[in-house]
Amino acid sequence: MSAQTTRLADHQRAMLALLKERPVPAAPEPYLDLVRDAAGLRMIRRITAWWRRFDLERLTPLTARALTNAGRFDDELARLGTDPHTPSTIDGLTAYFLEQQIRDTDPLIAAVASTERALSRVSRGDRTRHEVIWDRDPVAILNALMAGRPPDRAVAGHFSVTVSADLPTRIAVDRIGPATDDRAGREPDPRPD
Repeated sequence: MSAQTTRLADHQRAMLALLKERPVPAAPEPYLDLVRDAAGLRMIRRITAWWRRFDLERLTPLTARALTNAGRFDDELARLGTDPHTPSTIDGLTAYFLEQQIRDTDPLIAAVASTERALSRVSRGDRTRHEVIWDRDPVAILNALMAGRPPDRAVAGHFSVTVSADLPTRIAVDRIGPATDDRAGREPDPRPD
């Protein structure tokens, strides 16, 4: 690799770091100092954040609304903007965002994200049968989120949401007991015990 190619690659990495508000590798380029405080860079960051919001609200509407209702969607968007692992493709961003929310400590957010991921996979041809455990009745929650309104308080309990292409409506809900499972929002481990 030539010295010129190396300088260009270093410059591109530094510009990307500036755009994503990450530490910029040390470089003797005065140009980077000019860009760092430029109004244009701030505008590009706002535009990038706007597109990320638009894409996630469009492609993960249930999870985005659940986070909005919890007052956390803006924080999650900001975190994605600076996370070095955030994919740049729309499909990658969607999958990464849902995976992050599935691991959320709030069982409602985790359950909504798990259900939305299963619905997304099945809509793209996945023939796997997905099961998501909820700690409350998901019907009222999902209906409210689909209608764009905050959900009312849901009945506590142990519910199973099954998402599969072989179901007439692709989704089924069963009450399987009182609220006792600490796995709420998680898909069951497919590995045998």
